[in-house]
Amino acid sequence: MKDVGQLSDGACKIGPATLYTAIERLLDLGWAEEVDAPAETDGRRRYQLTREGRAALHAEVECRESAVLKTRALSARPARSRA
Repeated sequence: MKDVGQLSDGACKIGPATLYTAIERLLDLGWAEEVDAPAETDGRRRYQLTREGRAALHAEVECRESAVLKTRALSARPARSRA
């Protein structure tokens, strides 16, 4: 939850219910897996994306980047006058 806030410069905030619902969905899809926490950490459960999860993430990022580029191109066009 802290990472989301930091990575978005505070623009996005999520609560525990949102986080754990997303984690459960990723686990159900086989896109994430639970891993052992390093010994020096606080013992909380840790997760990582699977190969399939990373592929899905990269596909989603490409899709969203494409949408952003197209939206920027459209917004850069001069406005059409209505007749």
